[in-house]
Amino acid sequence: MNPVTPVSPTQRITRFIDDIRPSPGSNVQRIYGLSDCVIAVAFTLFVVNIHLPPDGLSESQLQSFIAHDILSDIPFYLISYIVVASSWISHYRVFIYLKRSSSLFIMLNVAFLASIVFLPVPVVFFYNYGNQAGSGKCSLPHKWSPARRFS
Repeated sequence: MNPVTPVSPTQRITRFIDDIRPSPGSNVQRIYGLSDCVIAVAFTLFVVNIHLPPDGLSESQLQSFIAHDILSDIPFYLISYIVVASSWISHYRVFIYLKRSSSLFIMLNVAFLASIVFLPVPVVFFYNYGNQAGSGKCSLPHKWSPARRFS
């Protein structure tokens, strides 16, 4: 029998982290790099939706534009930014523990990235049409109406 040398908890943790950390050039590093780029593009798409004032406005027109157009865009930008940033943080936390990936993981990551890039579409849609009457309601055909069912 070979005597086992005791290993300190710090050495065990370090060895565990080294075992699961992807090596440079592994497919996990490539997936992580692509994911960071896609998420950076999503952040950019949010900023592009904030429109700057046209040239030649007077001071009062500029103040009005800022108050009514730019400042009203900021809450949508901030909410979207927070959603994407929190998704990126969660994504990062998953990737720090990965050493290898599978085809299923790659497909799930692509679906995650698609949802992140698509996020500006519903945000802009609800920003543009959310204040119209009935735009947030789902309308069912008359024969499927819950009120008709109980009458």
